[in-house]
Amino acid sequence: MSLIACTSDCLYQQEGRCTLERAASGGTPSAENPCVHFVPRRAGRSQDGGQGLPDVPDAD
Repeated sequence: MSLIACTSDCLYQQEGRCTLERAASGGTPSAENPCVHFVPRRAGRSQDGGQGLPDVPDAD
C-alpha cells in the first residue's frame, strides 16, 4: 500500500490523500488537474470510498 498525497478537489481526495484503492477510475485529466484518475466532486454525491453506479431513471 502506498500513500499518495493529493490536494485536488477530487472525489477520491480525503484529508489530503488519495483514497482510490485501485486504478480503475475513468478520470478526466486536464492542465489544471493532471491526474488520470481525477473525478471532480459533485454536490450531494456520497464519498463512501466506492465507485458507485450512475442514477438511472426507472423505465416503468
